[in-house]
Amino acid sequence: MGVSQRPDLLNGWSLRLWANRPVFKSTYFAALTPSNQGPKNCQFTVTMTGQYATGSMVGIVWGTKQYGYGCKLGLVAGPSAVFKLSDLRPGTVYSCAPIGLGSDGTLYIGADQLVTTTAAVDPLPIAGYQELEGQAA
Repeated sequence: MGVSQRPDLLNGWSLRLWANRPVFKSTYFAALTPSNQGPKNCQFTVTMTGQYATGSMVGIVWGTKQYGYGCKLGLVAGPSAVFKLSDLRPGTVYSCAPIGLGSDGTLYIGADQLVTTTAAVDPLPIAGYQELEGQAA
């Protein structure tokens, strides 16, 4: 892993968008709050604030170790966007952080947020239920 609070720039990242080292600046992002959480998915709204928000691009990084971001979604036009994480593992704690490429050309990373996906639930069998093949409902 790279330096704490920063993604590892050599681990599958697009160097075109990561030309300079990210600057940790939690005040440049609104609170990162999860929504629509399920066993394999979660949604976040990333909003960049501050003097470089106009004309910025935003994204999100996440991983299963705190400050160990092994995954990212590409940067999109900001200053605000909704990101849907999918194919997550049920009942797992993820470390997520907002990222933003400010209008000054600097890559900023915000405060880390821990999120736990819900546990997967197997459907319960219904006593006496039997599927009838070939019959239209």
